[in-house]
Amino acid sequence: MEKTAFIKSSLNLNKLFGEQENYTFLVGAGISMDSPSNVPSARQIIKYLLNICASNKDQAKILDIENLSYEIFVEIFQNNIDQNLMFLDYFDLITKPNIIHFLLSMMLKERQYVITTNFDYLIEHALMKIEENLDNITLVITKKDYHKNSNPEKKDKLLLYKLHGSKRNIITKENTENSLITTISSLGRDRKQGETFAIEPYKKPAIINLMKNRTLIVLGYSGSDAFDISPTLFELPELKRIIWISHSNIEKPLIDVVNKEVDLDDQDFHQFSLTDQMLIDLAQNNPYEIYRISGNTRVITEMIWTIIFPNKNEKIPELISEEDNQIPDFNDFISSIYNDITEIDTLFFTEEIFSTFGLYKRALDCIEKGLEIVSQKNDLDLKIRFINRLAMIHMTREEYDEALNCREEALKYYSKTNKICSKADQLSSIGSIFLSKFDYDQAYKFVKRAYSIHKKLKNTYGLASDLNLLGLIFSKKGNKKKSLSYYKKGLKFSEINGDLYSKAAFLTNIGIIYYESKEYSRALPFYYDSLKIEDLLGRNWQSFIILNRIAEIHYEKKEWKKAIPNFQRALEIAENIGENDIAFIQYDQGIGHMLSYLGECSDKIGDLETSLKYYEKLLKRDELFNDIKAIKIDLELLGNLHLKLNNNILAQEFLERADNID
Repeated sequence: MEKTAFIKSSLNLNKLFGEQENYTFLVGAGISMDSPSNVPSARQIIKYLLNICASNKDQAKILDIENLSYEIFVEIFQNNIDQNLMFLDYFDLITKPNIIHFLLSMMLKERQYVITTNFDYLIEHALMKIEENLDNITLVITKKDYHKNSNPEKKDKLLLYKLHGSKRNIITKENTENSLITTISSLGRDRKQGETFAIEPYKKPAIINLMKNRTLIVLGYSGSDAFDISPTLFELPELKRIIWISHSNIEKPLIDVVNKEVDLDDQDFHQFSLTDQMLIDLAQNNPYEIYRISGNTRVITEMIWTIIFPNKNEKIPELISEEDNQIPDFNDFISSIYNDITEIDTLFFTEEIFSTFGLYKRALDCIEKGLEIVSQKNDLDLKIRFINRLAMIHMTREEYDEALNCREEALKYYSKTNKICSKADQLSSIGSIFLSKFDYDQAYKFVKRAYSIHKKLKNTYGLASDLNLLGLIFSKKGNKKKSLSYYKKGLKFSEINGDLYSKAAFLTNIGIIYYESKEYSRALPFYYDSLKIEDLLGRNWQSFIILNRIAEIHYEKKEWKKAIPNFQRALEIAENIGENDIAFIQYDQGIGHMLSYLGECSDKIGDLETSLKYYEKLLKRDELFNDIKAIKIDLELLGNLHLKLNNNILAQEFLERADNID
């Protein structure tokens, strides 16, 4: 069967866009980076913000974190530096649309549809330049807007749908900042199990109507920022076709069609970019055709413009004139609004980033430095905040007595200062420590006290944490039914809160309950949902654990081909460990386990050469650790495998070596 995932199309741009079509444009941040708009990229925003809230040494380490997404960074920035995210006001100052914004506004004038996930107002500014009557322009931002404009065909307006919300509606001047989806919590809020990255239910009717029987043109997205739109695309089987414009530096646009018949094994599939993986997956699960256009987005836009608007070419240079418009540099802008950040603020900020990604040694450096500063200032409140974070580090290192001392000191302080919610949080954390020490009765006692307080305060974050701990306690005590009840109740709170870290924990724990009951078909959906979240959060050490559990289920069901890619990906994570000290322990213990499984599964499907490679790698590892018992088993496995391969001399050598080990 054809192995080429992308086949060069016989169509050129004229044929692709030449016929009268109904178009819907879905556009992301990439469309606003070109001149004269020059909106900074998400990566640039992170770099500039780090300049004002992290030391040079920490900046470099944070930027090295491979899985640090814009949404996670902004949430941690909001938690520690600026609750109101004032840096987003910079977009108010950028008012010069580029050719892509004007193409989109022209398409709106032609009664085509446009959806954007951008926070800037550049499509609006382009639209206001070519539409004199602003009453004809409707921005669909809020829940009320989506309900009112769910069927665009019935509206005689120029409708721009802002899928991730906006700080304000620049047409009506309405404050709409509650609509913003810019942090990881806002992305996960009010999403049920299996719908974490789907659009909110109230937006779905509009999105379905916007795309039904239409050609969808997607531009301005890369693989790393398309995670929240891809689930939406999988829910739209009535699309006519998709044209995905992928920015690259090649001079002449290259048009490929995605091959629906391609038969890729998992290893081949993961060699593609995240965007291409998604396009291949979409093509194989939907009836419509998918085209990928690679090239310079601006050049492609100009070519599309001349095709769709052949009599309006003269307007291109006029509309994007480079008249002088002084916009401050983003770095200068944020320096002017964040001029009172303290060293303590930066330490809390960097500590949370390092802890979030399992870099606990670096997090500990921040905590120790912070404790030194607050001790000199005699600021007890700040000291307790650092002590709480220190307790979390002790927990990750299984230093339970030290963690307990920290929590008891914090509990004493919050009890004296009558900070009821903080007191409840400490009670819950102390319960977690006793749970780790296998003292389930003491754990239950503290968590139940915390739960009662959180319930009175209607603190859904505290309740979610307490319910997870109660579920764990009863699971350890063997009461799976009660444990499951607590998990499912807590999962609802995590969905309301948008707390993806908590949600992933609940999904994993529910999966474990079903796995231990051998209800594998019920466990798998929970594991897969949790894996998607952990991948997004960049917590490879958690993805590693879940991948192993998924693989083991397929192994138990003798589904060798399904088990292999999950073991392979877990092994890849383990072999690219980085400096995560907690992950090191987990990975080191798991590598041999995975090599053994991969050797066996490859043998079961008749891929003896691959099986041989895994067993040879396993033998080298066990020899490195001088694990005599494991070495004997490895030699026997290799001997028997060489017998199957008719390598009788080698087989005899391995088996004799095994026999010589007592």
